Amino acid sequence: MRQFLFCFLLLIAMLLGCDRGSPRLAQADAQRGAAKYSLRGTFDHLRDCCTRRAYWAMRPYIDPPHCEEVLDLLIAVDELLAANAGTQHAIHVSCPSFPADKLDLSALADNLELFSRTVLFVSLEESESKGIVHVRIGDRTELTDLSFENRGGYWVYMPGSNPADLVQVIRDMKTALDRITVALDDTPKTPEQIGNEYRLRIGPKLKRINQLAGNS
Repeated sequence: MRQFLFCFLLLIAMLLGCDRGSPRLAQADAQRGAAKYSLRGTFDHLRDCCTRRAYWAMRPYIDPPHCEEVLDLLIAVDELLAANAGTQHAIHVSCPSFPADKLDLSALADNLELFSRTVLFVSLEESESKGIVHVRIGDRTELTDLSFENRGGYWVYMPGSNPADLVQVIRDMKTALDRITVALDDTPKTPEQIGNEYRLRIGPKLKRINQLAGNS
């Protein structure tokens, strides 16, 4: 029984990630057996993983200190977009004449740099240890530079840090959208009622995201 309890506690510790160790060691574990790609191949792999929501397969190719926060952000945005789609449908049902697209939050997904919805590869610059991939994101006219480093033969994406509260604000926004969907409840609503719901529940979160973006 004692051995069983020990194994059970060990399993819980593994599942909860009680001790993740150093980021570099965690990446070394993730890279063990992972394919090595060229710089362009790494970019394509990360884009493909993003499209397929295969986030676990990104770990060997993202800078370790920022890997978990990037994955948390992508999952939070996925959940936000699903909630947004549900709320858009609820608006169409409750008030067909209301221009629901004006309250569509899906454009937030075009502000995720390499992991944005629409990313067009333009060119790249590569040295022995560093690389830059130039891309066009969404409908922006200016190019965005994505930084990579070569570590032990693996090209690793260097996303930089996100504001500490960003993921939580996005989660809060998802919860607010779910509450709006429940409030609409497939019953007729006026445009004023829908607008008030968004101003009350979503407005403060959007302001907070703008503040975080301005301070980053």
